[in-house]
Amino acid sequence: MLDLFIKIFPAAVSAVCLVIVANLSVRLTKLAREFKKRERSVPNSESTELSDLRHDLEALAARLTTLELEPRDSSVGVSLRSGMNLNKRTQALRQLRLGQATGDIAKNLEMPKAEVDLLVKVHRIVSQQN
Repeated sequence: MLDLFIKIFPAAVSAVCLVIVANLSVRLTKLAREFKKRERSVPNSESTELSDLRHDLEALAARLTTLELEPRDSSVGVSLRSGMNLNKRTQALRQLRLGQATGDIAKNLEMPKAEVDLLVKVHRIVSQQN
């Protein structure tokens, strides 16, 4: 009896595995059909988004081209104040050597205090390198 069981056991296990694989194959085929059916019924939102993005990109490119072709008006924009002249710089450093505070130097030379502070920092850095 045990001999018969030992001989039949591998065949029985193989048969059970075959049934399981066949069952899984049938289920996967059904799932694939359902997936394809749903894919056809739902509009492809990704291609719609891609089309919208492509349209926006083309509109931006056209706008950029028109902006590049337009002549620029030099009077439009921010007027830039020229930097500190050499005379004010010299006076500020001289007053600094005399021990005056940066706020007083800015007031005396009619300059922003931040500009005087920057000048002092740059002067110290340059002085340390020499």
